[in-house]
Amino acid sequence: MAKLERIIQAPRTARVPRLIVAYFARQLGVMLHNGIPLLKGLETLSFQPEYPHFGVVVEAVAQEVSDGEKLSRALSHYPRVFSDVFVNTVQVGEETGGMDESLSMLADWLEREERVERKLVAAFSYPITVLVIACLLTLLLFTTVLPTFARIFREMNVPLPLPTWLVMQTTALVCTPAFWITMLVGGTLLYRAWLRAWRSPRQARAIYAACNRLPAVGATLRHGGLARYCAASHAMLHSGVSLLKTARMAGQASANPLLEHDSRRVTKCLESGERLADALMLEPRLYSGAMLQMLRAGEESALLAEMFLRVGKFHEQEMETTIEMLSSTLEPILLLGVGGLVGSIVLSIYLPMYSTLMNLTA
Repeated sequence: MAKLERIIQAPRTARVPRLIVAYFARQLGVMLHNGIPLLKGLETLSFQPEYPHFGVVVEAVAQEVSDGEKLSRALSHYPRVFSDVFVNTVQVGEETGGMDESLSMLADWLEREERVERKLVAAFSYPITVLVIACLLTLLLFTTVLPTFARIFREMNVPLPLPTWLVMQTTALVCTPAFWITMLVGGTLLYRAWLRAWRSPRQARAIYAACNRLPAVGATLRHGGLARYCAASHAMLHSGVSLLKTARMAGQASANPLLEHDSRRVTKCLESGERLADALMLEPRLYSGAMLQMLRAGEESALLAEMFLRVGKFHEQEMETTIEMLSSTLEPILLLGVGGLVGSIVLSIYLPMYSTLMNLTA
């Protein structure tokens, strides 16, 4: 009974890292390719000492398969672990008899997804880290160093220039409990408002559209989303998933709210008989010209899956180039900003001291 409860609760209580699912798909594909029965492979892979909750999920899948359920059906019961792209690709592998190849394609796709996500995180982690350190350093100055100077200036009754007066007033404000209570409550409300906005598809699209207008940042997000879109499309088409299903699920796999929303329009266009490139061309702000031209060539030559792979690699390379440009541009700006902030605070402290010394010497 305890094991059954763990099997039921596992997908609801913990997510599984993408690379772990990729390793699972690759290892299971290799086992099937070498003639090991599916059930035996699942039972072997259920031993996951580093991620026991994932092992419980695999064990539950193996139990359902032993009861006569198809693998794709069993995987679909755990949507927080196995995405729609994963489940549908496995289903096609079951129908065509190419399960090992489908699992191998899924492993490649998940590894590319992880690579793209890490590059995006690395692109924005540096400026965010610098800004956080700058804020912490500023708060440290206002709470430890500057109160001492404020007390000295009060005792000496020194006339304060405007910059120094502003810094001292800010110091007095930061040292009050009301400031920290306001910051805590305000930060909590902003965080909850952000989560609420991001969970709303319409507001998430508005946020993403605003980010896309930012120089370099928008290009990075766009190339990253298209790289994921193309990688998922290649994995599904190469495994035999229909173009209609691929168009619908690739938008979800892109992690881009704009592409996900547009996938519904693209699906309707395909249902009405339009070609994929023609359907995508109606939204030139979302899809690059190179992508449209290469996909058109892929449709004409019946090599659409191969073209998606090439377009995905192209956008991944473009994303790397944009990230390098973004990093090289932001680094001096952030350093100058942090240096200017700290320097202005230090200068505001020395202004009244310098004035006092000049009066004494006079």
